[in-house]
Amino acid sequence: MCSKLKTKLIFIDESFIILSNDFIINLIDDSWFLKNLIEDVPNKTIVGDIYLDESKENVVSIIETLQASKLCIRDNVNLNYFRYLCDKWCLPFWITDELDDKINSDNFKLTNQGLFKTCTLQCQLCNKGFKIYNNEPNSCRYHPGKLENDRFTCCGKRESQPCQTSYHLPYFIQYESILKNFQN
Repeated sequence: MCSKLKTKLIFIDESFIILSNDFIINLIDDSWFLKNLIEDVPNKTIVGDIYLDESKENVVSIIETLQASKLCIRDNVNLNYFRYLCDKWCLPFWITDELDDKINSDNFKLTNQGLFKTCTLQCQLCNKGFKIYNNEPNSCRYHPGKLENDRFTCCGKRESQPCQTSYHLPYFIQYESILKNFQN
């Protein structure tokens, strides 16, 4: 009876997919969110529409990962959010372990293999050089206004201590050229 039943998964943007209940139940032997929803319906009656406050890309990534038995993450899926979603949906530990390895590997490549440790970036606000890993909330001191008639237009003061503090803001074009050089 269950093999002919289908479930419509409706996503946050109101797009949807329709899957057979058997397909969802048989993706893996372990319990997980969608499988439990379908199996817990009394007498295996029609489940109906399931509204998910998630993007289609996230949910399809989960389904494809379970189907392929390996991590399959679609474009535009944030790995850190996907990791949270894996926990929320009670997915098997092998998925979160593989995902943790990927996240840590990507972070390691960007921070520990020299990309940001060796590069000095220039701040758009104060024009000083800085290292990304030393960037803190009060690292950058600057005047957002212009110097006109010996006074800054932002605070009205003469050449004095800067009136604003923030994180350094790197020029984005530098990131592109750094990443290109790092990948070669």
